[in-house]
Amino acid sequence: MSDNETFILEIYHKGVVSRMPVHGKKRFLLERSFLDDIMTLEGGRRDKTRPIGDPSRDSFEVNDEQFDAYLTFRQQMRNEFD
Repeated sequence: MSDNETFILEIYHKGVVSRMPVHGKKRFLLERSFLDDIMTLEGGRRDKTRPIGDPSRDSFEVNDEQFDAYLTFRQQMRNEFD
């Protein structure tokens, strides 16, 4: 996987599915890790060492507060990487 690849994070918010493209492996892992950190699952936290590219593992259902936090983080990432 090169830093030129585009990965997809699926965000479920209020019944809407947003497919968020993320350019580059490093940025993808940072965004996915951020989402992991703000999410709490019934069984605990997600395994951060999971493989990349599995839509069932790269999807997140977020509430309003988590969605706003993710969009803010994503903007910061855009400023840092672009």
